[in-house]
Amino acid sequence: QWHDVFVRKLDVSADIFNTKKKQDGYIRSLIPLMTGMNQHALFYFSPGVTYFNRRMTYNAGLGFRRVNAAENFLWGFNTFYDYDSRGSNRYGYDGWRRGKT
Repeated sequence: QWHDVFVRKLDVSADIFNTKKKQDGYIRSLIPLMTGMNQHALFYFSPGVTYFNRRMTYNAGLGFRRVNAAENFLWGFNTFYDYDSRGSNRYGYDGWRRGKT
């Protein structure tokens, strides 16, 4: 099913055992809110936390993904908000498309 290829529900990375460089890591999640169009469309919420270069960034986003009937082409868009522990905030949006290779 296309969800298995294009939707990751939890993505975790950590570099805590390397003592020669800074310890970095992140946790990101994609939480489906609603599916439709015969299970070929998905609205989702995407929260995350990143620790990089001694700063913590929290983010949240809402998005939409749609795959065609042949399940070989995906397109979507999302909007997000980032809060940086040093007081730098940003918001934005993007759109994208991806075909199977």
